[in-house]
Amino acid sequence: MNFFCFQTSEEQILSQNFNQLNITLTEESTTVLQNLKNNIENLPDYLSKRNKAFQEIVSQIQSMSDHAMNIQQLRKIIILLYRLTIIPIYYRLWTTYLKSGIGELIVSCPETIKNLYTMNISIWPKEIIDIVNNLTRKKNINDSEIFFKFVSCQLRYLEQQLKQFQMELNIEVNKLSCYTLSIQKIIETYLEEHLQSFCLEIEHRIELVQYDYHIRALKIEFLRHKPDTYQVCCFS
Repeated sequence: MNFFCFQTSEEQILSQNFNQLNITLTEESTTVLQNLKNNIENLPDYLSKRNKAFQEIVSQIQSMSDHAMNIQQLRKIIILLYRLTIIPIYYRLWTTYLKSGIGELIVSCPETIKNLYTMNISIWPKEIIDIVNNLTRKKNINDSEIFFKFVSCQLRYLEQQLKQFQMELNIEVNKLSCYTLSIQKIIETYLEEHLQSFCLEIEHRIELVQYDYHIRALKIEFLRHKPDTYQVCCFS
């Protein structure tokens, strides 16, 4: 999964922030950033009208109501619930990037890990460094302010999308008079079953960020003690 840029007001906000830092975005960066937005907006096959499992869920929900149900309205609700489910998952990943970069990643770690090195070590994930380098015409950028602003923009975008979709969901639910919490529970269960692999993939990426952070933090702590050449060779 890649990352995204936004063709709406969020894109303007991101561009303005980069301009303030004298960063010139390339055409390639637009493609890289657009992918995450696409991951949120594009629908998986299991939400397709032609998908058999989806049709079965719709039929099950219809059978629970004594009144005729607007199928198109119901599908809008399911899609909104899908997006409201995946956005917090992406948000957790980008929050992990941010915590690594500002030195807060080990706050929730066991004491045995915390005691291995100095707290509040700022280490931006290699993934973020590579993305920002690809976003610009400059290479080998190593500016914490740039990384911070980039990741913060993504988090603000996700927050805005979450609020927007929640408002849209409230509107659609109010239109469907026969909608109940039982129906929503069925939808949520259906989404959870089909999102398991996605959740595992994001969780794996988060674990890689954490693992990389610990390795690099240990190296920084080791070098802080000014080891001799032999010790450095052994550590490497």
